[in-house]
Amino acid sequence: MEIGKRTKVYILALSIRLFLLAFTGEDWDTYVFITVARQFITRGIDPYSVAAETPPYVYIPYVPFTPNWYAYPPLPLFIFSAFYFIYLLLGVSSNLLERFFIKLPLALNDIVLGYLSYKLVMELSKDKLKAEKVEFIILLNPYFIIISSVWGQFDAVALTFFLISLLFAICERLFISSVFFGLGLLTKQTVAFLLPFLLVFIFRKKGLGEAIKFTFSVALLFLLVSAPFLIVSPVGYLGQLLFFHLGRPPHGYNLFFVVYYLPQVFASYIGLSEFQRNALEIILNNLVSALSFAALFAGIIHIAMRQLGNNYDLNEEKGLIYASMLGSIAFLLFSKVTNEQYFAYAIGLMFIFSIVNDSEKIYKVSFYLSIYLSLSILIAGMRFVMFISPAILVAIFGRKMAEMLWGLSPLQGDFVPAIAASVFIAIVISLPTLLGMAKILIRELKIPFDIKSVKEQLSKLKLKLITKPLNKIVGYFQFRKISVIFLVLILTLDVLSGNFAMPTEEDSVFTNFSKNQKIVGVMYFWWNNPYHDPSKKGGDWIGTELTPLEGYYESKYPYLRKDIEQIKRAGIDFIVLDYYPGCELKVDLLADIAEEYGLAFTFLLNISKLTLDPTYINFAPQTYNGTHLAGYYALEEHGSVGFVYEQLANTLYFSTYSNFLRIENKPIIFLTGVSNVMPGWSISEKGYLANMIVEMIMNEDSINETEAYMKISSIVNSTVSNIYDLMTYYPEDLNAFLSGTTPLGEYWINAYKYGWIKFWNVILDLLYNSEIGKNASIVVEISQDPLNLLNISALKEQFQSEFISNPRSMKLRSIDSYLNELRSTVNESLKEGGLGVGTIMPSFISGEYNFYMKMGKEYLYDVLWRNITQMEVTIVLIYAWNDYYTSAVIEPTIEFGTTLLDKTKINIENFKSNT
Repeated sequence: MEIGKRTKVYILALSIRLFLLAFTGEDWDTYVFITVARQFITRGIDPYSVAAETPPYVYIPYVPFTPNWYAYPPLPLFIFSAFYFIYLLLGVSSNLLERFFIKLPLALNDIVLGYLSYKLVMELSKDKLKAEKVEFIILLNPYFIIISSVWGQFDAVALTFFLISLLFAICERLFISSVFFGLGLLTKQTVAFLLPFLLVFIFRKKGLGEAIKFTFSVALLFLLVSAPFLIVSPVGYLGQLLFFHLGRPPHGYNLFFVVYYLPQVFASYIGLSEFQRNALEIILNNLVSALSFAALFAGIIHIAMRQLGNNYDLNEEKGLIYASMLGSIAFLLFSKVTNEQYFAYAIGLMFIFSIVNDSEKIYKVSFYLSIYLSLSILIAGMRFVMFISPAILVAIFGRKMAEMLWGLSPLQGDFVPAIAASVFIAIVISLPTLLGMAKILIRELKIPFDIKSVKEQLSKLKLKLITKPLNKIVGYFQFRKISVIFLVLILTLDVLSGNFAMPTEEDSVFTNFSKNQKIVGVMYFWWNNPYHDPSKKGGDWIGTELTPLEGYYESKYPYLRKDIEQIKRAGIDFIVLDYYPGCELKVDLLADIAEEYGLAFTFLLNISKLTLDPTYINFAPQTYNGTHLAGYYALEEHGSVGFVYEQLANTLYFSTYSNFLRIENKPIIFLTGVSNVMPGWSISEKGYLANMIVEMIMNEDSINETEAYMKISSIVNSTVSNIYDLMTYYPEDLNAFLSGTTPLGEYWINAYKYGWIKFWNVILDLLYNSEIGKNASIVVEISQDPLNLLNISALKEQFQSEFISNPRSMKLRSIDSYLNELRSTVNESLKEGGLGVGTIMPSFISGEYNFYMKMGKEYLYDVLWRNITQMEVTIVLIYAWNDYYTSAVIEPTIEFGTTLLDKTKINIENFKSNT
């Protein structure tokens, strides 16, 4: 390749990266790097001190909802801060420019990495074609482009420093080599696992003294740079660099992740108690950690010993590259956490070694791994959504479509089918090449190193106190033997340190209120912000009018704890959680915190809201033009019935928790959206209503099915002998359906009413006859159906459940009419021996909040409380703690401070003391 062509490759590689910088970036990592750089430059705050103080914003909004701040050595902080300083000098405020400058050094590093690979291959092979080949591969490699310029991770920077260190070591300039290795270690801790191979190389070439000097230089540089941070915050620094990583649960592309999570998934399906699941998690986490560390240390020692004995049949320089490559693969294979960015070391070293040593097999593995892992990075967990700037996502797709995409990604911290499917696809795509990479290492681990050659090398030490014992035990340094030794040692230390201590199972005391006990509940909604920055309005917060005092937060641990503490102080007894599939892990977190404060919890299951999720859109009615009507559910026998029943059963699964809301020993759940139904035009929906016509005629006229079809035939003046014939008379669109002027017009409308009742009867029969639902009590929210066809009294008759009025309907009616409906609903419930649940809304804001907040001189909230206190209710449900969609908010806000929270506390005291 001519110089001109090489220059074009460099220009193309840099242009691709520069184009991607501003518009992309992994959402959490980008937020962390920008925030720590801003704090360090503008306020002199280091990230380790911040991590030690654990403010709310350092908690990730994903599972496991723990603090996950800047957990790296200081050098990337300096690099990010330097480039962020350039951004600040521009004097403009732009999310896109922030992303551009925070990732710019990573893009520039890729260019250096390409040139460095060229130099290293030239030094090792003296072959310009080989050097240009590896240069081209690195510069235009999709994996490195995604990791650095799309994701925004800096493992390639650590690889660059390591390769520079290798290059100087090969050239026998060991001090400079130690400096660059130290810089690599100051970039990422993972480089430490590659140190043994450099030390073996130096020991074989220059002896023990030079190896010690090298180690001392690396350690001194690391300590000198780290010293200021260690002095300011030793707990934060050591915690982020060491203990955070040691305590992380298994994650990523490794066998330990499967061993850790599959038993827990199985345990949840077979119905183990919460205590049993917690105990299992502790056992698995400690056991898997022990297995991981034992295998990793054994693998590194085995590879280093084979390198020491020169068992790879390579010269010293190639042996160093090969051993380093095997070490990087060992880290991927045996580490319990293997994020995609960790593959940078293995992929880079595999390309270099395969091209230098003409290894077609290793080259193919590295080539296909670059491609398939790149696809997996984008696909797994719908992560491509997380890589696009929220501002760009909204600008391209619009707010509603952007929110839909965020809902498909793990941004909410939830598990939805789309994520499961994408993860499965990613595994299928990348697994063959991952196994190919693993085979390279496993083959080497099976080959025992030459003990005689190793002892000969150790004899060079000329230190009898060290050499004699090493010569005696070196035979045990085979991979399997040393793995077992390390495993026993680690497990022994775990037991002695109490890491295997099991939680004690106390007698479960269910939260059980009596029927006549006055209690108050509040609805609680989850919130997401893709910016992760409370000062930036994004995600769910777009379109809201009020601003929390805490800023535009995300529903994660510290905010949940603070909210629950305030809820408890207000005198509230239970929380009603907004439920949707996939939020189970959030529920676990909130339920645990609520239990600490003595609060019960239950769910509000919104049937119509489920179909707003694209994953479940097929359960929405299909319109006559083939689209689905999101926000409504479809009437059809097979899919929708099973889906709704499954969601009700899922909510009742949590009734095994000790603080699940129970009244007279009955678990209570709230249900809304039952009236949000529309006729549909899919085959199954048409068939469902056609069957309802036949069944309805048979029941009304006391005739059989054949006679029913004869009656239908006489009505339409044509032969109708089966359901498919009848479906041909289905109205062509909604207007035709509602007009009732088509053949069988009134029959379709009546079948719609009849079918709706039948639909819910089937679901409730299934639920109440199931083991989990037989003692449950469902509280149904009354609301008007969109077509004004369904009968509310029929709703009450068929459900045989508790009923509550929907205070959101105040938007459309007068306060008096709402209060009259509320009294009627409460009285009917009490008359039938029910609970008598009164509903109340703190405010309803629709652009002019003062109108809704006050009625003359009185707050609307006070008017509602005064009236509801005078009714014979024992349970009050407040809509809501933080429903910012409708601004029904008790939570302290910038606009109203603690006004509504203070009023809530006073009114609850009055309600509970009023006999």
